[in-house]
Amino acid sequence: MLQEKPLDFVITDPPWGFYEEIGDIKDFYEKMFDSLKKVLKKEGQIIILSARKEEIESVAEKCSFVITDSIHTLVNGKKAALYKMVLNN
Repeated sequence: MLQEKPLDFVITDPPWGFYEEIGDIKDFYEKMFDSLKKVLKKEGQIIILSARKEEIESVAEKCSFVITDSIHTLVNGKKAALYKMVLNN
């Protein structure tokens, strides 16, 4: 029996990959987006904070997430962006 996906919305601040050893950041983000797709309802939304802007933007698109808004900011003096994305499935 197919279960309905439970979440409309996720807010997250994953590791940035600058200050901790997590391996390939694109691989990390791809696994994160794949996991989010398993729990988000159709057209579910996420808010995500990241300093790895280029990497997260390219992986989001590859994983069927569309950036609908972004705010560029500083976090502890480091450039970052807050993204609003929607699952496009």
